[in-house]
Amino acid sequence: MEIPNGVKVGVAVVALAGAGFFLWKHFSTADGDDTTFTTTPRYFSCTSNHDFTTTAAEMRQISTANAGIMICPECKAPAVEKFKCPKCSKFVDFVGHGQDPTVCPSCKAKLD
Repeated sequence: MEIPNGVKVGVAVVALAGAGFFLWKHFSTADGDDTTFTTTPRYFSCTSNHDFTTTAAEMRQISTANAGIMICPECKAPAVEKFKCPKCSKFVDFVGHGQDPTVCPSCKAKLD
């Protein structure tokens, strides 16, 4: 038994509408004023060993103004993002491909 073309088109339209709804629901936020990402602190250390903290929005502004390179606000040297240990507050390197370390190299605390 062959399925009529009208039914096939109807099923395709419903499937596309459903996919569009779920994508819209996934990428929209209930609160339009959600600033969690832009206000999340980001930690950096420059090549001159100055540690500093910025928000994600400030990081984007600084790196955009400097050809994609994050610079130290104190000495203008290039900086790299770090992980801040919640136990000793030291800025340490990420491990692997940007993953948080499991043990702080400074205070040896387990970071689960």
